[in-house]
Amino acid sequence: MTSPASASYQTAPLNMVSDIIMVDSEVKRTFRAAVKRYLQNPDEATEKYISSMLEQWKDQYAKIQQMPNNGLIGNDVYQHAKNLADAAQVGLQALKKLKDKDQPSADWTNEKLARLKPAKTVYAETELAVIPEIEALVNQKLAAEPKDYPMF
Repeated sequence: MTSPASASYQTAPLNMVSDIIMVDSEVKRTFRAAVKRYLQNPDEATEKYISSMLEQWKDQYAKIQQMPNNGLIGNDVYQHAKNLADAAQVGLQALKKLKDKDQPSADWTNEKLARLKPAKTVYAETELAVIPEIEALVNQKLAAEPKDYPMF
């Protein structure tokens, strides 16, 4: 018994956000290393790098809103961009507190962590990888990375 040759072709349209994004992000690893370095030993160069990344992420949502929405994939990208912009704004506020050596209150910390919660939501089988690092700026402590990640 045989199957037609076309049976072995991939028929999925590959039109979801999860089909086009990189799984292992160098940006995430570099950002994480900068946050870790800044929390251990604050310096101006690292603070400027973190701030520039957060500003870039904050501003991307406005730029993406100007683009035409191409259906479902566009909606997913818009939702992630909005969540990333909101998370970046929280990160900038936390970075300012760190820079000013202003110890945040428990209420401030809880309010900022609550604002980050929507950004942790998985949309279209994808998630924002830098949220733990932004949370670290709020908590002023970087959580350890998992020893392994689930395959599915």
